[in-house]
Amino acid sequence: MGLGEMKAIEIMRFLEEEYPLSLQSGDDNSGLQIGSPEKDVKRVVVAYEKTLDVISRCVKEKCDMLITHRPLFMPKRFGRPPEVWWNLFKEMIAGNNMVIYSVHENLDMGTNNTGVCLSKELKLTPVDQKEQYLICKTRLVNFGDFVFQVKNRLKPAYIVARGNAKARVGKIGLVAGTAMEPRDIEFFKLAAIDCFLSGDPDDFGIRYAKDLGLMTINVDDYCLERPAIVFLYRLLENKFKELNVEFIDCRYE
Repeated sequence: MGLGEMKAIEIMRFLEEEYPLSLQSGDDNSGLQIGSPEKDVKRVVVAYEKTLDVISRCVKEKCDMLITHRPLFMPKRFGRPPEVWWNLFKEMIAGNNMVIYSVHENLDMGTNNTGVCLSKELKLTPVDQKEQYLICKTRLVNFGDFVFQVKNRLKPAYIVARGNAKARVGKIGLVAGTAMEPRDIEFFKLAAIDCFLSGDPDDFGIRYAKDLGLMTINVDDYCLERPAIVFLYRLLENKFKELNVEFIDCRYE
């Protein structure tokens, strides 16, 4: 093995020490997606997910290992992908035998998880975490101020805010991804928060939250989870200085 090169399994072991696979639920698919753990790796790319643009760029730039947040597929949750898609994908990466690895729910639940990274980006103070739910405190005075903070810090593709702009906000619920099911909203109600920030909006969820006296902010999943992907990229860049580690921002691909 030459200078600036290592086996994919070494990177995988490091990731699994930081974010154990045991943290994922039974129907998730974190971990090795495709490729050999014994592959020699010089160039690593970190990205949110495996869009065709990301895959094409990795192939063109001779990337050896792609690490994504979202798995290639989750057969236990959504079934196998269409055969035509799977065949196209395998054909695209066949030239360089790229290893693809996913850090999904274990990133959402680990020590420096998606919620913690999001709270740092929004300058909030975490006070409690239960599963994927993170409860934070803020120094902001009102709901309108917090909505502005979300727009300014996360730069979401869209934002849907429901609440009184002048209402005081002291306790905020965060969840990476979408949490608009009744059980999610009821958890935040029991936690006595003032508002919560979640992914894609749901009309029923927004109405239910309003009925329970909760203000809501919904943005695209990517802007919620991006801080954790950037953290993961920097973690790998610092750990494996001998490798070429790159971050692809899917928002601009």
